[in-house]
Amino acid sequence: MSNGEELGWSEDDYEEELRTSFFSDCPERALVSLATSFARSLIEDSPIFEVPGPEPEAQKTHLLLAAQLTSTRMLRAARAATASLSIGYEPEARALIRIMVELAPHAEYWQTDPTGELAREWLDGKHEYGVTKKVAEILDRGIYKELCIDAHGDPRSLFALMDPNDFTISMGPDRTMNSRTYLLVITDAVVESSRLLARQFNSDSEKHFALLDEERAKAWKQLREERETSR
Repeated sequence: MSNGEELGWSEDDYEEELRTSFFSDCPERALVSLATSFARSLIEDSPIFEVPGPEPEAQKTHLLLAAQLTSTRMLRAARAATASLSIGYEPEARALIRIMVELAPHAEYWQTDPTGELAREWLDGKHEYGVTKKVAEILDRGIYKELCIDAHGDPRSLFALMDPNDFTISMGPDRTMNSRTYLLVITDAVVESSRLLARQFNSDSEKHFALLDEERAKAWKQLREERETSR
Protein backbone atom coordinates (compact mmCIF):
# COMPACT_ATOMS: atom_id res chain seq x y z
CA MET A 1 0.00 0.00 0.00
CA SER A 2 1.39 3.35 -0.99
CA ASN A 3 1.46 6.26 1.40
CA GLY A 4 0.36 9.80 0.58
CA GLU A 5 3.82 11.01 -0.34
CA GLU A 6 4.31 8.22 -2.89
CA LEU A 7 0.90 8.95 -4.43
CA GLY A 8 1.60 12.67 -4.49
CA TRP A 9 -1.89 13.48 -3.21
CA SER A 10 -3.71 11.91 -0.24
CA GLU A 11 -7.33 11.60 0.83
CA ASP A 12 -6.56 14.07 3.59
CA ASP A 13 -5.48 16.61 0.97
CA TYR A 14 -8.77 16.28 -0.93
CA GLU A 15 -10.78 16.66 2.24
CA GLU A 16 -8.73 19.57 3.55
CA GLU A 17 -9.22 21.44 0.28
CA LEU A 18 -13.00 21.13 0.66
CA ARG A 19 -12.91 21.93 4.35
CA THR A 20 -10.99 25.12 3.64
CA SER A 21 -13.62 26.32 1.17
CA PHE A 22 -16.62 25.22 3.25
CA PHE A 23 -17.48 28.62 4.70
CA SER A 24 -17.24 30.43 1.37
CA ASP A 25 -19.08 27.69 -0.56
CA CYS A 26 -21.78 27.20 2.06
CA PRO A 27 -22.67 30.35 4.01
CA GLU A 28 -25.50 28.39 5.64
CA ARG A 29 -22.82 26.74 7.77
CA ALA A 30 -22.88 29.77 10.06
CA LEU A 31 -26.60 29.24 10.68
CA VAL A 32 -26.02 25.62 11.70
CA SER A 33 -23.39 26.82 14.14
CA LEU A 34 -25.78 29.38 15.62
CA ALA A 35 -28.61 26.84 15.96
CA THR A 36 -26.49 24.08 17.48
CA SER A 37 -24.77 26.43 19.92
CA PHE A 38 -28.17 27.63 21.09
CA ALA A 39 -29.40 24.03 21.35
CA ARG A 40 -26.46 23.12 23.56
CA SER A 41 -27.12 26.05 25.89
CA LEU A 42 -30.79 25.06 26.20
CA ILE A 43 -29.93 21.45 26.99
CA GLU A 44 -27.40 22.52 29.62
CA ASP A 45 -29.86 25.01 31.17
CA SER A 46 -32.79 22.58 31.33
CA PRO A 47 -33.71 21.15 34.75
CA ILE A 48 -32.29 17.90 36.03
CA PHE A 49 -34.82 15.60 37.65
CA GLU A 50 -34.32 12.52 39.75
CA VAL A 51 -35.71 9.16 38.64
CA PRO A 52 -39.46 9.67 38.01
CA GLY A 53 -41.51 9.26 41.15
CA PRO A 54 -45.26 9.33 41.79
CA GLU A 55 -47.71 11.02 39.43
CA PRO A 56 -48.06 13.78 38.34
CA GLU A 57 -44.38 14.65 38.76
CA ALA A 58 -43.44 11.61 36.70
CA GLN A 59 -45.54 12.92 33.80
CA LYS A 60 -43.53 16.14 33.62
CA THR A 61 -40.29 14.22 34.02
CA HIS A 62 -41.04 11.87 31.13
CA LEU A 63 -41.92 14.77 28.83
CA LEU A 64 -38.86 16.78 29.80
CA LEU A 65 -36.49 13.82 29.54
CA ALA A 66 -37.88 12.88 26.12
CA ALA A 67 -37.36 16.47 24.96
CA GLN A 68 -33.83 16.57 26.37
CA LEU A 69 -32.83 13.32 24.69
CA THR A 70 -34.43 14.36 21.40
CA SER A 71 -32.51 17.64 21.43
CA THR A 72 -29.26 15.93 22.39
CA ARG A 73 -29.58 13.29 19.65
CA MET A 74 -30.50 16.02 17.17
CA LEU A 75 -27.51 18.13 18.18
CA ARG A 76 -25.01 15.29 17.79
CA ALA A 77 -26.45 14.17 14.44
CA ALA A 78 -26.41 17.77 13.23
CA ARG A 79 -22.77 18.29 14.10
CA ALA A 80 -21.75 14.94 12.58
CA ALA A 81 -23.71 15.59 9.37
CA THR A 82 -22.20 19.07 9.08
CA ALA A 83 -18.72 17.63 9.54
CA SER A 84 -19.40 15.14 6.72
CA LEU A 85 -20.63 17.91 4.45
CA SER A 86 -17.58 20.03 5.24
CA ILE A 87 -15.28 17.42 3.68
CA GLY A 88 -17.49 16.52 0.73
CA TYR A 89 -19.43 13.41 1.70
CA GLU A 90 -23.05 14.30 0.95
CA PRO A 91 -24.52 10.75 0.81
CA GLU A 92 -22.98 9.92 4.18
CA ALA A 93 -24.39 13.16 5.61
CA ARG A 94 -27.84 12.20 4.33
CA ALA A 95 -27.72 9.03 6.43
CA LEU A 96 -27.33 11.23 9.51
CA ILE A 97 -30.03 13.64 8.33
CA ARG A 98 -32.36 10.64 8.20
CA ILE A 99 -31.92 10.28 11.96
CA MET A 100 -32.95 13.89 12.37
CA VAL A 101 -36.06 13.71 10.21
CA GLU A 102 -37.15 10.54 12.04
CA LEU A 103 -36.74 12.17 15.44
CA ALA A 104 -39.18 14.92 14.46
CA PRO A 105 -42.33 12.77 13.97
CA HIS A 106 -41.51 10.75 17.08
CA ALA A 107 -41.50 14.02 19.03
CA GLU A 108 -44.63 15.25 17.25
CA TYR A 109 -46.31 12.03 18.40
CA TRP A 110 -45.41 11.86 22.06
CA GLN A 111 -45.77 15.56 22.80
CA THR A 112 -49.50 15.37 21.95
CA ASP A 113 -50.03 13.37 25.15
CA PRO A 114 -49.89 15.65 28.22
CA THR A 115 -49.91 12.63 30.55
CA GLY A 116 -46.38 11.76 29.44
CA GLU A 117 -47.34 8.13 28.80
CA LEU A 118 -46.37 8.23 25.11
CA ALA A 119 -43.10 9.93 26.04
CA ARG A 120 -42.44 7.14 28.54
CA GLU A 121 -43.11 4.51 25.85
CA TRP A 122 -40.69 6.27 23.50
CA LEU A 123 -38.07 6.40 26.24
CA ASP A 124 -38.60 2.66 26.78
CA GLY A 125 -37.90 2.00 23.10
CA LYS A 126 -41.45 1.08 22.16
CA HIS A 127 -42.31 2.06 18.59
CA GLU A 128 -45.86 0.91 18.11
CA TYR A 129 -46.58 3.43 15.38
CA GLY A 130 -45.19 3.64 11.87
CA VAL A 131 -42.44 6.23 11.70
CA THR A 132 -42.26 5.95 7.90
CA LYS A 133 -45.89 6.98 7.56
CA LYS A 134 -45.47 9.85 10.00
CA VAL A 135 -42.30 11.09 8.29
CA ALA A 136 -44.13 11.01 4.96
CA GLU A 137 -46.75 13.33 6.44
CA ILE A 138 -44.17 16.07 6.99
CA LEU A 139 -41.57 15.24 4.34
CA ASP A 140 -41.76 14.37 0.67
CA ARG A 141 -41.77 10.57 0.39
CA GLY A 142 -39.18 10.65 -2.40
CA ILE A 143 -36.77 12.61 -0.25
CA TYR A 144 -37.26 10.23 2.67
CA LYS A 145 -36.67 7.24 0.40
CA GLU A 146 -33.38 8.77 -0.71
CA LEU A 147 -32.34 9.32 2.89
CA CYS A 148 -33.20 5.70 3.74
CA ILE A 149 -31.19 4.35 0.82
CA ASP A 150 -28.11 6.26 1.95
CA ALA A 151 -28.45 4.80 5.45
CA HIS A 152 -28.48 1.15 4.39
CA GLY A 153 -25.52 -1.16 3.96
CA ASP A 154 -26.07 -1.94 0.31
CA PRO A 155 -24.78 -0.47 -3.01
CA ARG A 156 -27.90 1.51 -3.96
CA SER A 157 -26.61 4.83 -2.69
CA LEU A 158 -23.62 4.53 -5.03
CA PHE A 159 -25.81 4.30 -8.13
CA ALA A 160 -26.50 8.04 -7.86
CA LEU A 161 -22.73 8.60 -8.08
CA MET A 162 -22.36 6.50 -11.23
CA ASP A 163 -21.59 8.03 -14.62
CA PRO A 164 -24.33 6.78 -17.00
CA ASN A 165 -21.90 6.68 -19.94
CA ASP A 166 -18.96 4.66 -18.67
CA PHE A 167 -20.47 3.39 -15.38
CA THR A 168 -17.60 4.69 -13.29
CA ILE A 169 -18.43 5.71 -9.74
CA SER A 170 -17.23 8.96 -8.20
CA MET A 171 -15.11 8.15 -5.17
CA GLY A 172 -15.38 11.70 -3.88
CA PRO A 173 -15.07 13.74 -1.90
CA ASP A 174 -17.07 16.37 -3.74
CA ARG A 175 -19.47 19.21 -3.04
CA THR A 176 -22.65 20.22 -4.84
CA MET A 177 -25.17 22.95 -4.18
CA ASN A 178 -27.23 20.32 -2.36
CA SER A 179 -24.90 20.73 0.61
CA ARG A 180 -26.39 24.16 1.19
CA THR A 181 -29.91 22.73 1.19
CA TYR A 182 -28.91 20.00 3.63
CA LEU A 183 -27.42 22.58 5.98
CA LEU A 184 -30.73 24.42 6.11
CA VAL A 185 -32.63 21.16 6.68
CA ILE A 186 -30.24 20.46 9.55
CA THR A 187 -30.80 23.93 10.96
CA ASP A 188 -34.58 23.62 10.79
CA ALA A 189 -34.55 20.28 12.61
CA VAL A 190 -32.30 21.55 15.38
CA VAL A 191 -34.35 24.72 15.92
CA GLU A 192 -37.64 22.85 16.13
CA SER A 193 -36.31 20.28 18.60
CA SER A 194 -34.91 23.16 20.67
CA ARG A 195 -38.31 24.85 20.60
CA LEU A 196 -39.88 21.64 21.90
CA LEU A 197 -37.39 21.45 24.76
CA ALA A 198 -37.87 25.12 25.65
CA ARG A 199 -41.63 24.56 26.04
CA GLN A 200 -41.04 21.83 28.59
CA PHE A 201 -39.42 24.10 31.16
CA ASN A 202 -40.75 27.54 30.22
CA SER A 203 -37.43 28.78 28.92
CA ASP A 204 -37.28 32.52 28.32
CA SER A 205 -35.85 32.21 24.83
CA GLU A 206 -38.39 33.77 22.50
CA LYS A 207 -35.93 36.41 21.31
CA HIS A 208 -33.44 33.71 20.32
CA PHE A 209 -36.08 31.77 18.42
CA ALA A 210 -37.30 34.92 16.70
CA LEU A 211 -33.77 35.63 15.49
CA LEU A 212 -33.24 32.06 14.30
CA ASP A 213 -36.61 32.02 12.53
CA GLU A 214 -35.81 35.28 10.76
CA GLU A 215 -32.37 34.13 9.68
CA ARG A 216 -33.71 30.76 8.49
CA ALA A 217 -36.38 32.42 6.38
CA LYS A 218 -33.82 34.74 4.77
CA ALA A 219 -31.42 31.87 4.10
CA TRP A 220 -34.10 29.72 2.41
CA LYS A 221 -35.21 32.68 0.30
CA GLN A 222 -31.64 33.43 -0.75
CA LEU A 223 -30.94 29.82 -1.67
CA ARG A 224 -34.13 29.47 -3.73
CA GLU A 225 -33.32 32.65 -5.63
CA GLU A 226 -29.79 31.44 -6.37
CA ARG A 227 -31.10 28.09 -7.58
CA GLU A 228 -33.56 29.84 -9.90
CA THR A 229 -30.79 32.06 -11.27
CA SER A 230 -28.48 29.11 -11.90
CA ARG A 231 -31.04 27.19 -13.99
